Amino acid sequence: MSQMRAWNIKDLAISLNAVPLSDGGYGEDEVMQLEWEEDQFIPFVGADGEVSRAATNNGLAHITLTYAPTAAANDRLTALLKADLAATNGAGAGMFQARDVNGRMLVGSERAWVAAYPSVTLGKTIQTIEWKIDLADASLASFIGGR
Repeated sequence: MSQMRAWNIKDLAISLNAVPLSDGGYGEDEVMQLEWEEDQFIPFVGADGEVSRAATNNGLAHITLTYAPTAAANDRLTALLKADLAATNGAGAGMFQARDVNGRMLVGSERAWVAAYPSVTLGKTIQTIEWKIDLADASLASFIGGR
């Protein structure tokens, strides 16, 4: 008999520069999105149909974290960005980690930073705030696994 597997967003541990970002206050549905800057390989097809590939060596990835405006993580991300803007020569960049504590998924980078202040919409209803974090070398430390 196969084992029942389940996902719980509370099993996702996220941090940047050792600052915890996974203590709740998430958006309604999507919490984290990972996108790679480009494919890890670029194919080449010769006139005779022979296929080769070239490694891009590009480990740059982008994480989007989505929070409600009431989340404490918004304050922490703002503080991280302000500290990075005040630092010199990239000193504000640091380690990012997002991992499933009960699974095998790990997204990590030794050099990550908050890319910019998020766009903010305020109105009658609660709108989410999306923070973009850039990861310079994510492919080296990441493993997209299951549970």
